[in-house]
Amino acid sequence: PALGLIDYLVIVCSPRVAPLRQALVEAHTVAALVEGAGMSALVLHDGLLFTVNRTMMLRRPRVVVFVGHADVKSVNGQRTLGLVDSTGQLLDMRHETMVEVLASSDRLELLVLNGCCSEDVCTEVSRRFGVATAGWRTLTADVAAKVWSIGLVERLVRDAGPLSRSNV
Repeated sequence: PALGLIDYLVIVCSPRVAPLRQALVEAHTVAALVEGAGMSALVLHDGLLFTVNRTMMLRRPRVVVFVGHADVKSVNGQRTLGLVDSTGQLLDMRHETMVEVLASSDRLELLVLNGCCSEDVCTEVSRRFGVATAGWRTLTADVAAKVWSIGLVERLVRDAGPLSRSNV
């Protein structure tokens, strides 16, 4: 959709320093599942912090699916998501800033962080904003992460309707 609110936002971040070869395939498969169920989806390809922040505020998604690295060490030593600047370089960003950007949609019901070791960000978003989250406690292979993400979204759109902690 060109304008207005969206149901699913899929954020792809495959930085030059550590590209994820299947990230775009995963993102577009997720979007196709969502759209096939009659809901709206938008895929952000560039992983730019500015684009993510702006889209969260303007499009106010119900569900955000992040596809990328989530084990990037932030300036304060915590793990955070690997978003990039306009040159494609990973940003050295505070963990708290990422949490606030990801939870900035007042309609957000679920945050899916499909990246290694994303549990810390998931826990912080849930604790601070009461949003249901799903992510990884450990490192994972890209193929396994892709299968998990697609399977999760397939189940969510099949069961469509409001999300709650009990059905995630």
